[in-house]
Amino acid sequence: MHNVLHNRTAHLLGNRGRDAERMHESRGALVRYEERLMVAAEKLDARTRDAIRFELATWSEYVAAFRVIEHELMDDWQHTLEGWDGREVTEFRFSETSNDWQPVEALLADGERVEAVSAWLKSRPECVRVRPLSRREMWTAGKKDLIQVQLMEMPAFLADSDAIELKVRDNGTIGFSNQLYYGRDEVIYRLDKLRTPAGFSARVAPRQNVWVKFNPLVPNWVYLLDKDSGATLGMAPILNRAPTYDKHAVEVAMGEQAADLARKLFPVRGRHQIEAEERVARVAHNQRVLVSAPPLRASAPIKPTGPSTRLSEFMEVPEAAPPPDAEPVAVAPAERLSFSDFL
Repeated sequence: MHNVLHNRTAHLLGNRGRDAERMHESRGALVRYEERLMVAAEKLDARTRDAIRFELATWSEYVAAFRVIEHELMDDWQHTLEGWDGREVTEFRFSETSNDWQPVEALLADGERVEAVSAWLKSRPECVRVRPLSRREMWTAGKKDLIQVQLMEMPAFLADSDAIELKVRDNGTIGFSNQLYYGRDEVIYRLDKLRTPAGFSARVAPRQNVWVKFNPLVPNWVYLLDKDSGATLGMAPILNRAPTYDKHAVEVAMGEQAADLARKLFPVRGRHQIEAEERVARVAHNQRVLVSAPPLRASAPIKPTGPSTRLSEFMEVPEAAPPPDAEPVAVAPAERLSFSDFL
């Protein structure tokens, strides 16, 4: 189904190719050109802007064209799909030129006309046909047998070989990039809001490795696994980053971050509350002592008493007195220097 739909939509504008690894060589340059063209168009008047021709379709245009192709494929019964033997429907019409085919079940429900219409159809084989069921008819008929699977059971449908090992960051998140399924941007998930299989909320400590499974069809969640047993430990929600142009989204994100930070700091503050109170009291005491202390004399400067200060630095060493029998020595005045002595 996927390959057939992919082939039928290959002609749509902006199709990237088979997958991200086999993207058209011109795709990157075309996208950059269209982005610059859109920026330039915003600065033009409406009349000039409408005259610009874009090669890539808008999202709404692409989805509308995609849905038309998808519906045609789902309603197409002219196929030779494997495993379709016996999955047929008998239809009839009241005119050779009519395209209004109706299932035989509708005729059987009309008990008054069934015999007359059946006799009339036997004489006109061109008004009766047996055709294979379409994909949509098969899907509709089998929907009643489907059961709803909880999101927590999703890892059972994902291959174990697709699990990846990630390290929990200091802020309690994990992130990875997968250009094939998620594009160029990194997707980030919150492990501080892990939902366990029992329905409880848990969190994973930072700086430890975890095994993760993801489903690109359900991008809002990833699943944490036990590496040894493969059991599901829980599912983590995606971190929705607020765009800078959305003021309300930014304010909501900032509030969530502030609440998360307060929740993480609360036990730390509790453990250090006594120490903080003692430190505040000690600072206040020292402040009172300094304010009430008498002024110091200018001739007695205080030197710091840190670990590198030697005791000799606080001792005044008196000048050595000359011996009593020493004759006075005349000291010649120092020669006066001029500026030229330094040249």
